[in-house]
Amino acid sequence: MGFFRAEPSVTPANEERTIRIQGASVLYGMGREIVRALTGRGPHRPVLVPTVSFCDPPAPAAP
Repeated sequence: MGFFRAEPSVTPANEERTIRIQGASVLYGMGREIVRALTGRGPHRPVLVPTVSFCDPPAPAAP
């Protein structure tokens, strides 16, 4: 779990989407590194968790 806040330059309309994408990316990246570091300390190769994109296309604007 993490706590995130948007920069003042982020518009209120994009704030939640930006925090969801960036927050998930940061936490997932940290988790990947922890898994790699912990599994790489033994006699076997480290486990490399694949990357993931948390960026969904924005919803289309209503006509």
